[in-house]
Amino acid sequence: MAISTGVFPDMARTQTFVSYSHNDKPWLERLQVHLKPLERFGLQQWDDTKIRSGDRWFEKIQSAIEKARVVILLVSADFLASDFISRKELPELLKKAEEQGAVILPVIIGACLFDETKSISAFQAVNSPTAPLESLSPGDQNRVWVGLARRVQEILEAPAQEYQPAPPATAPLASSAAPKPEPAATANRHALIIEVTKYADPFFNGLIGGTAGTSGLIEVLADPRIGGFTVTNLTNETCETVEKALRDFFNARRPEDHVLVYFSGMAIKDADFGLHFVTADSPRDELETTIPGHLIQRFMRKSPAHLQLVIFDCRYAGAFPQGKIDPNTRVGPIAGLQGEGRFVLSTTNLLSWAWEKDGTGEVRKLRDVESSFLTDLTHGLKTGKADLNKNLAITVGELFDFVAAAAAARKPDADPEERPSRWAFDQSKGENFLVAAAKLSGEDLPPTQRRKRFTISQDIRRPILDLIAPTYLLDDRYYILDWNPAFDEVIAKPLKLVRGETHAGVFVRELENSEEVVRHANETFAGDVHPLVDTEELVFDSAKHGGIFGRIRFQKLAAQITRNDGATMGWSVSLNVKEVEREEQTFWKTILKRIQDEVGWSRYAVVYDNLLLEFEEYGKLIKLVADQVGSAARCIDLGAGTGNTTLHLLESDPEREVWYVEINETMLRHFRAKLKSQHLDYGDRLMIIKDNIIRLDKFPPSSFDAAIMTNVLYAIDDREECLRNVNRILKTGGILSISTSYRETNVDRLFDALQDALAKKDLLDQYQEQVDVARARHTEMEAMIRHDTIDDTKKLLSDAGFTIEGDARREYVDAVIVVKAIKTGDPVPRASSVPTPEAGKQPTPPVKAKPPGRLGDVFLSHCVEDRPIAEAILSELEGQAIHCWIAPRDIQPSFDWSDAVTDAIEHCRVMLLVLSRQASTSEMVKREVAFAADKGIPIIPFRVEDVTPSNKLAFFLNNVHWLDAFPPPVKDHYPRLIESIKFLLTTAAGTESAAEQSS
Repeated sequence: MAISTGVFPDMARTQTFVSYSHNDKPWLERLQVHLKPLERFGLQQWDDTKIRSGDRWFEKIQSAIEKARVVILLVSADFLASDFISRKELPELLKKAEEQGAVILPVIIGACLFDETKSISAFQAVNSPTAPLESLSPGDQNRVWVGLARRVQEILEAPAQEYQPAPPATAPLASSAAPKPEPAATANRHALIIEVTKYADPFFNGLIGGTAGTSGLIEVLADPRIGGFTVTNLTNETCETVEKALRDFFNARRPEDHVLVYFSGMAIKDADFGLHFVTADSPRDELETTIPGHLIQRFMRKSPAHLQLVIFDCRYAGAFPQGKIDPNTRVGPIAGLQGEGRFVLSTTNLLSWAWEKDGTGEVRKLRDVESSFLTDLTHGLKTGKADLNKNLAITVGELFDFVAAAAAARKPDADPEERPSRWAFDQSKGENFLVAAAKLSGEDLPPTQRRKRFTISQDIRRPILDLIAPTYLLDDRYYILDWNPAFDEVIAKPLKLVRGETHAGVFVRELENSEEVVRHANETFAGDVHPLVDTEELVFDSAKHGGIFGRIRFQKLAAQITRNDGATMGWSVSLNVKEVEREEQTFWKTILKRIQDEVGWSRYAVVYDNLLLEFEEYGKLIKLVADQVGSAARCIDLGAGTGNTTLHLLESDPEREVWYVEINETMLRHFRAKLKSQHLDYGDRLMIIKDNIIRLDKFPPSSFDAAIMTNVLYAIDDREECLRNVNRILKTGGILSISTSYRETNVDRLFDALQDALAKKDLLDQYQEQVDVARARHTEMEAMIRHDTIDDTKKLLSDAGFTIEGDARREYVDAVIVVKAIKTGDPVPRASSVPTPEAGKQPTPPVKAKPPGRLGDVFLSHCVEDRPIAEAILSELEGQAIHCWIAPRDIQPSFDWSDAVTDAIEHCRVMLLVLSRQASTSEMVKREVAFAADKGIPIIPFRVEDVTPSNKLAFFLNNVHWLDAFPPPVKDHYPRLIESIKFLLTTAAGTESAAEQSS
């Protein structure tokens, strides 16, 4: 990073002030590393670690704030929860920004309520709140840090007046996603496609048969919106032509180039001379007219390009001496092509045919290896589905994982060696090779700020959102702002879409015809001029997301909604159902019930709310339920209806923050109208969210001090799941205050009491019609309301991890019970039905109990000779709060060694292998690695010596990347190891969470 002036011009104010939660100290240390180079040019970096023993700490903080030109906020849930930061530190920093032009730079560390925190969300974050650092790979994290450091440099190099506080920008300072290839970058991205479909020797034509053409791959690689490669294509060329093309291709590259070679055809594993790629003029058993693997390796090694990807989509055959055919021979020598920055993918790792080189024996067919590698590869790139981490770019690792998963899904019983294989020298470099972009128009822009979404969606909604056909609303960046109940039931619920945060691309990539839809989107919406209306067919397979309806065919009708000046405001998109593959009657009954529920609650709420405000018993109930949360600072009102409990919570504590959550559009409108008519503005203390309280996925764990559910639990279909979600978002010790109906609820008595109350106020004649309508509405909705016993409700709360405080109280003319519950633990596992064993069959044996002792996230595998190194690594990892398991420490006395090891591996998330010469030949290490590989546990080989694994170990490591800990000392390589482990643990945790939610 060059600094042109050598020193910063305004030396009086060259200080950065870092505000952070002490729970986020590892992130502070990473920031310090990236700002360190600027200190050599005058930057004074300050955070509270600079306070020494005996210092008056608060005075030191105030002094540092006064000197700050740049303020960096490390924003996380812990940061936002800190009382000291919110009440003491942050107000001073914001005052500094307003009065003296200090620049506020928020960095989003973890998922949190940044957008909803008005005081700081007014400042543009360095990275998108939808992609916090903890969700990114180590490489993407470093890019964000570098972007921040460069911005700090720019601010300090410029005169102070050039950097005044500004409103939020339209895009983040440094993209949280990996850099994406753009059309301007095509000069540095080169691809060579070699395809052999016809051979001069009929022997090969008889073997290879028809092969898929590469035209689709060429198209997607050359597309400037996807691959951005300059593509050279060779089809059915001679050995001499192919060899020269490879040599020239690799030699002509520059160090910064991305280089991709794709070979489609046939390759021969010669028992004596290694692997050879057959060209159009190659005769059988004459290797002089083939392309040897070692020659490709030489071209790759001598090429100036630092990043190279070679993909072999080949049928493999073996040429053996007489009587020496081995059907289990692997194509392993491809691994010899690996090296720093080089990546090799292969469609399989085994031979399909074999013959004896003297020509006397017949060709033996060893196995059917029908590969769809090219189809899957092209599909993953064209649709963007290979973008597994959803950062709008596809890396080599993601591309391989996508095609490997597709192959496994197609043939789940296939030998793992028949599936795609990969080789690479160093896993940490894999993120640097970006094969393609994976974005649709607007997808790389940040979503519309939450506080603006309501206004936009209401303007788009003119005049109403149709209830019948599944319909959704998009803003001008194609983020889904809202949808109707039919779309929620069919699409949003199974895909777990989030209003305002989910781009239409998420939905599009889940379609069965996603290739056509993505192509249509790029052709129709990528430019500056968009059609006023658009239509196409969309096919959604509900079965892939747990549905029973199979493929649903829609005819999409999209209408552009414009402002008065003609500018695009957004889109209203209606999906007309053309065909339902299975259970069509059930499909329409499901839609009908959902719409009936929506309309029923809408009509009920508006009429009833007018009456309740005149009913003292209702006011008492609201106060009782709300007051049970005490002085809770952050509350969430779930199923908040027309907002009466929300208003009481806000009015009873002037510092309390309340989140209003409601799915019914009519109730939402009624609440907003109430706020407007009463001129109520609670600023950033009130956040209004439209969402189903069954799906609280977007709220981070432990986000709230209290939750309130006033007369809503009885109307929820899956109350168990709802309460489990409430448990997740509450802090330990958090309060859940509810009122709900029960078995003895007498609604007629409640309405009689309401009429009496109105009569005493001489209001009955005025409201009689509304009372009658409300009673009729309640009768219509009786089927939606559950009538549990009081004990049933207590058990629901207990199973969800709550402890009931005191007794359940009968209130509201005995129509409801009021309960106060405290989060004291986790929910109990949901019961699953266990089928009775069929006659003649033995029941499933019970699960073996866990052995005593610790179980860790990381299993540390090592040989006896490497114990000192392993224990040093252990100390370093656990110093970073990474929970490890290591045999010498964690196997309890007298417990069976093999049981302890296998159980520890089964329960770990990552295996770390200390790879040395001794470990390479250790039988115990081999068994541990084999067991982990069989369980699908990620393995990180950490090579502490420059050693090639023995064949018995290499068999299980051929599809994983290695980390190298040489040259010594080993400790210099710990940071990269820790970053890799943390990334894998984060990924594993997200996968497990998704699996639990979908189960």
